[in-house]
Amino acid sequence: MSADAHERFLKLHMKNQQTLFSYLLGQVRNPHQAEDILQEVSIICWRKFESYDQDRPYLAWAIGVARNEVRRSFRKLGRQEGLLPQDVLDQVAETMVQQDEALTEEFRFLESCVSCLNDWQRKLLFLRYQDGCAPRDMAIKLGRPLSALNMQMVRLRKILARCIEQKRAQARHV
Repeated sequence: MSADAHERFLKLHMKNQQTLFSYLLGQVRNPHQAEDILQEVSIICWRKFESYDQDRPYLAWAIGVARNEVRRSFRKLGRQEGLLPQDVLDQVAETMVQQDEALTEEFRFLESCVSCLNDWQRKLLFLRYQDGCAPRDMAIKLGRPLSALNMQMVRLRKILARCIEQKRAQARHV
């Protein structure tokens, strides 16, 4: 595998690893078994990455691998309890992929809207949400009254909400 393919795999797999684990945990209901299966899924995805169709969502492909590994694991252990009917497994997988795609689109909208803010507005957002700074601490750090800072944050959230809604509307009409 080339260095570029290796990097693409790592980025895609790491981004989706928690969702894959959640899917597996929902199927086997045992965190240790889910972790073991996730390791197998990761190895299989790594080995087969060159056959992955990059026009499809990675998560859908990886969940397909995970579904097969869950079946294999149950067969190996000689158990069927907890194994849902195939149509239910398919629906769960499809729902997870749809939710992931929707969240990815929302994140792109948010990134685009944040990039349109001025430096001060971005600084407020990053202090509050990236750094986890409490409003009172922000007010002290920035030398602003807490009430004024709270009002700025309310306005900022409204600006972002309107911007995101506009981007959703544009996406629906494309």
